[in-house]
Amino acid sequence: MRRIVVIGAGVVGASLAFRLAQAGQAVVLLDSAEPGWGTTGSSFAWTNSNTKTPEDYFALNVAGMRAWGELRDELGAAPWYSEGGNLAWIVGDDGGRLEAQVARLRAWSYPVEWLSRAEMADLEPALRVEDDVEQGVYFPTESWVDGPAMARAMADEARKHGAEVHVASQVTAIERDGGRISGVQLANGERIPADLVVNCAGPAADAIARLAGRELPLAPTRGLIVRASHASGQVRRIVHTPRVHLRPDGDLLMLHHGDADAGIERGESPAEWAVELLRRAADYLPALEAARVSRWSVGTRPIPADGRTSAGLVSVLPGYAEVVTHSGVTLGPLLATLVTRQIVDGQTDPLLAPFSPDRFG
Repeated sequence: MRRIVVIGAGVVGASLAFRLAQAGQAVVLLDSAEPGWGTTGSSFAWTNSNTKTPEDYFALNVAGMRAWGELRDELGAAPWYSEGGNLAWIVGDDGGRLEAQVARLRAWSYPVEWLSRAEMADLEPALRVEDDVEQGVYFPTESWVDGPAMARAMADEARKHGAEVHVASQVTAIERDGGRISGVQLANGERIPADLVVNCAGPAADAIARLAGRELPLAPTRGLIVRASHASGQVRRIVHTPRVHLRPDGDLLMLHHGDADAGIERGESPAEWAVELLRRAADYLPALEAARVSRWSVGTRPIPADGRTSAGLVSVLPGYAEVVTHSGVTLGPLLATLVTRQIVDGQTDPLLAPFSPDRFG
């Protein structure tokens, strides 16, 4: 049994802590706040692979989607996991891009269907679709997640298997013994010895890596997530309209769009963009005209500089591993399983091999 410190308790880190503890390791899960409060809590949390390229990254995300259903079946219940698919359409000249995307996905055996307007209305009867839209696409295997609830559940599962979970615990130093990582030090002065430290710190992963003497280049982006009271203006599944993206979020409606993200990067007001996204949503769901913004948040996506997942042991730094990725919700449970297998059994799955952190030196 090894003592393993996992830094970061979002979907990725909490899932990894669960799998490592389940595999008989002595796990300490640390987070500077609470499980699921970071990027996980400001994510659209949509499991998918329909835009992912190249094919090895696409395959990793498809396997990630499957892992969610497997986790639900293993636990017997997963109230934080919702199926129902994703309905999308494009207007104007972008239609050719959608056709090319569907052709690629079919060539790669990804479930996707063309739907007529009538079929779209059957799926989402409350939606008002632009008059010039004749068809849409439906991705039936895509789903969405209550990320914070899932992270809390994984932390609880880790505890059941003997893990320690420390919240409000900021890592300020990573210690070495000779050439090997030997533990971490917290802001309160506490030292936690470890045989292995795993960096799952999301947008802070580069800073944690530097504490270990490693450079992990990130190219983070920010994203706005809006939660609105929906009155009777709810959708049944994920919906990607040309001007706003929507999905259920318990008693609320979640909104997102790349226009808002770009505006925030230009320094524009997130609060004003939240109102704008709700206004756009009301164009598609007239019942939302009486809705209000409940809250909004801006999250930072932890994207490695080359855009690809970085997950596994770092061979040049004994005692250190990292799991840092975009699409952490899609990939979290899968990466937890694959990285646990690598750590515990010394086996690197072919799915994981192309995403080794060793490529960063």
